[in-house]
Amino acid sequence: MAGHDPIYHLKDCYFFEVPKALWRQRWMEMEQVPQWLRDAHPHATLADYNRAMDGKILIPQPFATLESLFSVKSGFGISKFMILEVALAAVLFFLFTQLARQLGSGAPPKGRFANLFETFIVLIRDQVARPAIDSHDDRDDDGHHGEGDDGLGTHAHHDHDHGLQVHEGQAAVAVAHAHEGDRFVPLLLTIFF
Repeated sequence: MAGHDPIYHLKDCYFFEVPKALWRQRWMEMEQVPQWLRDAHPHATLADYNRAMDGKILIPQPFATLESLFSVKSGFGISKFMILEVALAAVLFFLFTQLARQLGSGAPPKGRFANLFETFIVLIRDQVARPAIDSHDDRDDDGHHGEGDDGLGTHAHHDHDHGLQVHEGQAAVAVAHAHEGDRFVPLLLTIFF
């Protein structure tokens, strides 16, 4: 029976499932049962249809004809996952618009959501984008690895994590070294959320 298969509850479909007590089909005549359902099960009675469809809220299909609860016969079917994706996109758009307004004002980020979002940005940037995309070649211009003579007779080592070149006995000088992975952080955040 399809009701006992766990995949049945995960598949994309053309109905929303709720507890049967919350949504009872009360079709009184056979003409109220959708035609595609009658075509799929021609020998079922009205009581069979009502019992089988209890707890299933059918999604109206203005652009499609259904073949079953899980497939479209023709046209463009609006499925459960499509509706959930649009609802989630609207929620994310609202939340991130509010956050962008707050951060765009120049004020320091305040609040739980701003701090949580900052944590996600740092996580994606420092744990995903930079380690995966940045160049891991730590050779200097002369082909030396990491530490060596900087041509001025002083010993230098390169700190590639922070883009600094530190000279012994001299002040640290910032090297114009941008992280290549930072360009992909907006895309990775979009995919993440």
